[in-house]
Amino acid sequence: MGETGRGRRGRGGGRAARAFALALGLCAEALVVAGGLGIARDGAAEVRYASLSREVTLDRQAGENGAGRTIDWDSLRRSGANAVAWLTVEGTPIDYPVAQGSEPDPEFYLSHDLWGTPSGAGCPFIDARTTVAAGHTLVYGHHMGTTGLQFSSVSDAHRQETFDRLGNLLWHAPEDQTLVLRPLCATVVDMSHQPIQTFPEKGEDVATWVGSIVAEASAKAPDAESLAAGATKVVTLVTCSSATSGQRGRTIVLFACQTPLAA
Repeated sequence: MGETGRGRRGRGGGRAARAFALALGLCAEALVVAGGLGIARDGAAEVRYASLSREVTLDRQAGENGAGRTIDWDSLRRSGANAVAWLTVEGTPIDYPVAQGSEPDPEFYLSHDLWGTPSGAGCPFIDARTTVAAGHTLVYGHHMGTTGLQFSSVSDAHRQETFDRLGNLLWHAPEDQTLVLRPLCATVVDMSHQPIQTFPEKGEDVATWVGSIVAEASAKAPDAESLAAGATKVVTLVTCSSATSGQRGRTIVLFACQTPLAA
């Protein structure tokens, strides 16, 4: 990655880093298609995440795909998993624990699983410059070639027809109610794109900042402008837009809520 520095003030009062690239290694096709061993290894990681989901889910009676989920965070911590949140995107296979990126190695979880073990599949993780509770939480996940693993299923969400099939994003965090965030917009940007690397600190700043992203998006909700105008929390998923590793394009998919709504 590029230099992070201390960042600078971004539009709407948020922080934006200088010359910072959106997770250099998000395209993991080579790791998946290099041979049966790579596929088996990444598949094993997915099985472990699915097993973890069953172990730490106390209640799923209120809805499908995690909508009514209660996470046993104590059990999750005892498993040794370095999870700070759990995210689910309805209508997709995305249902993962999320790690927190940190200095001095902000890309650690691109090549390590939730337990810190080297893994081509890595695990979804939050940008080191923001947090689970911030007004804008930026989450990275691999595009795993032709598989549906990690964030592969939203890699083409910049196309309106794919975007329209997305359901809500459910954001579970320790000691907080589950947030329900609606699909707001999506587009493809260069890995050096700075506006998405802005982290507003207050509700009104979130709305000002995200409105500018919506204006340039290639796919958006029918009421995207009004949703953005009242947004108080945004979670952005970032993945490689191409299945070929080494490309600069990044798909960004933004989900927003106007008030903290419990699932």
